[in-house]
Amino acid sequence: MSSAILLCGGRSTRMGQRKTELPYGGTTLLQHVLNRLCRAFSPIVLVAAPGQEMTYAAPDCLLTYDRRTDCGPLGGIEAGLSVARDHGDRAFVSACDLPFLDSQLFNLLTEASTARFDRPHIVVPHDGVQAHPLAAVYRTDTVDTLTSLLESGDLRVRSLLCLVHTLYVDASEPHLQASLENVNTPDAYARARDRLARSHATHNPRSSM
Repeated sequence: MSSAILLCGGRSTRMGQRKTELPYGGTTLLQHVLNRLCRAFSPIVLVAAPGQEMTYAAPDCLLTYDRRTDCGPLGGIEAGLSVARDHGDRAFVSACDLPFLDSQLFNLLTEASTARFDRPHIVVPHDGVQAHPLAAVYRTDTVDTLTSLLESGDLRVRSLLCLVHTLYVDASEPHLQASLENVNTPDAYARARDRLARSHATHNPRSSM
């Protein structure tokens, strides 16, 4: 089992409050996503902003902090890969606002990252409209290129994807697209809660009577 990196230190400017602490499914959004990752990966490296308070409960988690300020997702990925490289040659990198991640997506990306002879540095799902580098498998030695990029002042995830061998995997099937839906705004959060409620009603029909 490979490791996963959960990026928790974003400012959540579009949401207006930290997404990690949003109520979701009887717990927090952070804990909900963490529970999903724990079913498939070990250890889980949580990356927080310096001084950020973190509340979570899960075995085999490693907490680390951004090494650089104001560097966006790349700064968090750098911190996470620096820890994850001690636990294997690949890690699944995830934003903390993906409540519908599932094993089918994990399996698709993991198999693509290990089956090819050319060993891509990053395996990124593409839903037919856009790529999702914050729900992707990274070789942990990619951190060296990432660090050089940050030190040059380039904070764009797209720049990293262009610098290394990146493999884009088709994730346009509806169930995979659904797995990649994120919660960036209050409207998206409301839709995600409605979707979860409908899912619970489907699996527990008596609870909706």
